[in-house]
Amino acid sequence: MHKHNTSTSATDSAVQVSVETITPEVAAEWLDDNYRNNRSVNAMRVEAYAKDMAEGNWRMTGEAIKFSDLMVLIDGQHRLHAIVKADIPVEIVVMRGLPQESIVNMDTAMPRSLRNVLEFMSYDNPSELARALSQAWVYEAYMEDKVLTDSGTIREQVVMRDAQNKKSYRRYSNNLFTRTAALELLDRRESLMDSVKAMKPHCHGRQSQDVNAAVGTVALMHNIATTVDEGASVIEFVELVRAGEGFNTDVTFQLNRILARAGTDRAADQMLPYVKDALWFRGYQAYMEGTTGKLRRPKLNSYPTIPGDVEWYAAGQ
Repeated sequence: MHKHNTSTSATDSAVQVSVETITPEVAAEWLDDNYRNNRSVNAMRVEAYAKDMAEGNWRMTGEAIKFSDLMVLIDGQHRLHAIVKADIPVEIVVMRGLPQESIVNMDTAMPRSLRNVLEFMSYDNPSELARALSQAWVYEAYMEDKVLTDSGTIREQVVMRDAQNKKSYRRYSNNLFTRTAALELLDRRESLMDSVKAMKPHCHGRQSQDVNAAVGTVALMHNIATTVDEGASVIEFVELVRAGEGFNTDVTFQLNRILARAGTDRAADQMLPYVKDALWFRGYQAYMEGTTGKLRRPKLNSYPTIPGDVEWYAAGQ
């Protein structure tokens, strides 16, 4: 284990700070001395950290691995588990000698959001772009399973994954989306910035009005549809839904009515954000197919499909 730049706090001479290269063996040893009542380990977070470490995307941030004055690990278990999983040494700040009770004040700071990162890096429309990237991340995970099946659907693959007690596509949105992953995704899909810019004027209005789509959701729809030269149809579809005119058989009119009722005090009309996003996707698919009849809410174990998504997925790999 390499140690250097050791310094001592001016306010508490018992606290020692150093920058050390932590090997997988040392990480495993330190985890044995983990605080017994620490948080449960989030496997997805460990996997994401390990991926960054293995691919050379991990950066020293100044956040320390922390030990109490009783030499008990009180902060940093996810990073240590990631070092073990990645099986490579990582350079990290280490603090020793903190009061055992200091764990009460840990992890209370406001985390930096993806929007904050994009804003700091001077991207336009950082809030909307952050949501579009998050949506694209989920859709890519869905498409990864979709393209694995000969039938062109994901039913067979989902059944197999569920049988192995792994996450199904209905929980793809729970996949940990790190800021490193977001920036890598943006490198592959720079055109998402153009789609956000194209859709933002068509999603204005107060956010409390449910018939106004989230820019990030319809920007992803636009980005996928543009792959097969149908970007203009997404704008047309969104405007028709917002207008709420037509017949009961029109998909756009039905979607307007469903969304307008969502969020009311009636329990039956409450709608999860995932379902609302899925309705926009499902409605656009029906609109492009010329489907008439009742538009039904997607079930939680279903996922919408956008025309051109296979081509979109392949283009971004």
